[in-house]
Amino acid sequence: ESKRELDPFLNESRAYEHILYNCPPSKLSYFPTYSGVLNLTREQYPRTYALRPRAIVLERIKPNLSSRRILGVSPGRKFHLFDNFVAEITELSLSCFEKKWFTSLAIDRLRRLTALHEIGILHRDICDEHFRLHDYYDSVLYDFSHSYIVNSPWPFPKRFKPLMELIHIEQTEVLGDILNRAKKSDLRAHIAATLNLNQETVVEFCTRKLEGIELELICLKTRHRPDTWTHPSLASIFPFLEAIRPTPAWHITMSRLLQEFQSAWFSYTPETKHVDPIAFCGVECFEQNLDEIIMEQNFLLILFPGSWEVDKQRLLICARRVANEGWGPIIAKKEFDGIIN
Repeated sequence: ESKRELDPFLNESRAYEHILYNCPPSKLSYFPTYSGVLNLTREQYPRTYALRPRAIVLERIKPNLSSRRILGVSPGRKFHLFDNFVAEITELSLSCFEKKWFTSLAIDRLRRLTALHEIGILHRDICDEHFRLHDYYDSVLYDFSHSYIVNSPWPFPKRFKPLMELIHIEQTEVLGDILNRAKKSDLRAHIAATLNLNQETVVEFCTRKLEGIELELICLKTRHRPDTWTHPSLASIFPFLEAIRPTPAWHITMSRLLQEFQSAWFSYTPETKHVDPIAFCGVECFEQNLDEIIMEQNFLLILFPGSWEVDKQRLLICARRVANEGWGPIIAKKEFDGIIN
């Protein structure tokens, strides 16, 4: 029985089955999409290939936007030692933007981990590389080959620790990984490498005055449902903004000004070109049961300056043009004002 409980393949498949049947639909995007277990036959593979009899079928996670998730900002909750983490981040010689980004990243990761804990799964191999591939930004939490499902037999000779202690250990490991990255200023280094600039210039981008900047409407598409239909978290939205930047520092400036924007979410079906509103400024307005049609939908997030006079109908027209007519991803106020209801 212990050998069976320690089998990495069985651990992984059990964890994904448990997630599929117990995790709320809003939190499934924290993890790779699971499609079941596939039987393998030798005829399909060369003799030199070490073949297992079965394989787990998962979403193909790639180091680009197609695999990334936009996570929403949700009401704060207490995490073990989180206040200590924030205090240590605050003491580092980083810009205010960098500190906010690392704090946002910590919250996003802890929410993914907490979703596991809430359905009775301990990851047991939580580390930085299991939140992201060979890439800088996070995609999903994966690799459950060492996981343990609460109330199943404990397969190890060491005495079982209290569940809350094990949860606190995993939360502490998440915070420790991010704190180590923050101490290395690795966000700054990543931006410098991406833009082919020195780090001093990046620091200037992160600290320059935010005065006299003309805000524009920003449209972002994603295949994956967010966990909440609210304003996006800084860490999750940053790579999407980076991907559409018209100038080198644009995504940094817009991220620093994120609180100056309001958000609206829409669903759209590429086959039918149908667009429906989901939420406006965090208030849901979707009339159907989104959980039932989630697999058919793509999603559109519109960030619009809070200082603009915006109504839901014009935003819906804008969303339809973005989804079906190639508008965006950045729309100036004059262009948006030209939309007639």
